[in-house]
Amino acid sequence: MLGPALVVAAVLTLYRPVLRFELMGDDYQWLQLAHAALHRPAPLLADLDTFYRPASTWTLAADRLLWGWNPSGYHLTNLLLHAAAAVLLGAAARRMGLGRIAAWAVALLWACSPFALEPAVSVAIRFESLLLLAWLGLFLAWPGPGGVWTRSRLIAVAALVTAAAASKETWVVTPGLVWALERWWRQATVRSAARVAALAACASAAYALAYFAAFPGGKGYYRLEPDVLAKIPHQLAAFLHLETLLPLGFQWTWTVALATAIVAAAGIVLAAGWFTVRADLGDLARVSCAHAELIREARHSARDSRRTNPPSTWPITA
Repeated sequence: MLGPALVVAAVLTLYRPVLRFELMGDDYQWLQLAHAALHRPAPLLADLDTFYRPASTWTLAADRLLWGWNPSGYHLTNLLLHAAAAVLLGAAARRMGLGRIAAWAVALLWACSPFALEPAVSVAIRFESLLLLAWLGLFLAWPGPGGVWTRSRLIAVAALVTAAAASKETWVVTPGLVWALERWWRQATVRSAARVAALAACASAAYALAYFAAFPGGKGYYRLEPDVLAKIPHQLAAFLHLETLLPLGFQWTWTVALATAIVAAAGIVLAAGWFTVRADLGDLARVSCAHAELIREARHSARDSRRTNPPSTWPITA
């Protein structure tokens, strides 16, 4: 329990100034929706200006009952959600085979990263933490290599997928995560993994159809423009501190090109190392086969020796 406690303590220490913040910007709109939900249930499942993230409304309604209009309480909930996501990240790293120190170092690094700041600080953006919690919980609930599906696991997975769908619209990429979990984590066959991923894909497709039927248009997020392709390179540049991270308005710049080249070079080094290790393993496999042949010959020789020299004829030594 030392690792999770350290992560939680680090989050609360680093973000302690947030507890003195007022509610800001979109926080008030979400809180008004949650307040309305305390008087009639319909807003619990309502959208906010076509943003369908009812899980935020549920948590804010609970905050409203618990904290009233005290902004510190809402910010504390955000920090606890952020810390919980970091703890689940550490638990997921442990489950993937990382050592205790490495796993909790990864969790601590993520929890204190400036790239994770917004959902920790902004009450209106807590849906990011809620979605991440659902995805990490999905990994932790998924059967391991060679594992079997039980009723409790099926219920947990269904609940977590539902929670993801209620957290943010981008949950629709969950079928890709399901495929990866089933094929490479559980090590199921391609056909079995495809069947499970297809079920998730059907849910995502039904959600997308219902969503765009209820909320026509794309809120300006879906554009076929060249600059959209600069989003990931821009994020790489921001990660390397070559640019300031921007939520919109990505551009192709020399820093973006440099960051992309650096990451690509790292990928090439990784690929070269991968193939070199595989080649070395091939050489060592041949050495292993040679040793196996020597061992077989030694065993045959020992059996032949026992047949030609029975134990009764062996010399007796003191």
